[in-house]
Amino acid sequence: MKTLLCLGTVALLWAQQINLNNLQLRLNRPMRKIPLTYNGAALRTQSLGWLLPNQDYTIVPGTVSDPNYANDTIIGNGAGRNLSSSTPAFCEGAFFDSLGTNLAYLFLGNERIKFATASQSMGLAFFYDGNLAERYDISPDRGGTNRTVSIKGIATLMFNFPSTSGDPCAPNLPTPSPDSLGDGSYTFFYRLLPAQAHQWDSPFYSPPRNGTIAGNTPIRTASKKTEDIRLANALNNQSGPQCPSIGPTTQLSELFDFVYFSTPVDVTDSASYYVMVGSERYNVNTYILTDTIYLFLGPASSDPNTYPCYNREGGRPGRSLFSIAIYDTVNGTFFGTPSQFGLPIPDW
Repeated sequence: MKTLLCLGTVALLWAQQINLNNLQLRLNRPMRKIPLTYNGAALRTQSLGWLLPNQDYTIVPGTVSDPNYANDTIIGNGAGRNLSSSTPAFCEGAFFDSLGTNLAYLFLGNERIKFATASQSMGLAFFYDGNLAERYDISPDRGGTNRTVSIKGIATLMFNFPSTSGDPCAPNLPTPSPDSLGDGSYTFFYRLLPAQAHQWDSPFYSPPRNGTIAGNTPIRTASKKTEDIRLANALNNQSGPQCPSIGPTTQLSELFDFVYFSTPVDVTDSASYYVMVGSERYNVNTYILTDTIYLFLGPASSDPNTYPCYNREGGRPGRSLFSIAIYDTVNGTFFGTPSQFGLPIPDW
């Protein structure tokens, strides 16, 4: 049996929140929250036999306008007892559950935020680098059954907060300088990366814990120009060219942005991959960001006791990551990543 699917990324609503306090890295701007309640169809779905307890799937309605996207299978990460033994049984396979009464975090998708200085004398600083990644543990052989899972692409939710005069459903981002792709547009990237072993130690964990990190060489990659991305601003009662509309029977999956790889990745044995969504680099001194594209993280909850399905990483640290890079704050140029300088903070 072969299953074709799109993997959700950290941008999907059931991606686990990155706890910045635990990382001891504080962005100088808090993540925003947005309610996701709307009068749509039920969001709960059933489990496939090969999914882990923290995973579930949804089927894109066959009525969507794009025939390639219609009837696609999308899997997403959530809470489960394989992550934490204290997770209630009813939380397993909870894909998008409870979002009607809770919130999701909005995490910056294209704005670079400085959060620490690397070398004041050299004018170097650590920046959030516009990439979010989530690990997916794929187990097609679960239960002793021979299966092939074919990863055909990535689905994600994007939300636009435009400039004062901008159109939320027609984003306008100037060509970055330098234009690394030479295509005259601001570009978003979607990548499937290998998961590799990593020991997370100070300032993340003490004592150190064994987990994973995203590899540097993509297994598959795709990209989209700003004018081609799909936005979920209908959740904020906004409509326009790049915002699919909400109707009485709309499924949340109909609001996703999505891309397909030129060649799917077939998985027959248990393996782990990172799904990454990121944005093009630019001169941090001179580039004027007219629109800010946010990615969704969540569900958000200030009190886990009132929302028992909210669950941070348990067994293997590194499930949800955001990227770190070093910028030359004098010239505004990308200078490198922490690993290139042998620093204890990884690139993710």
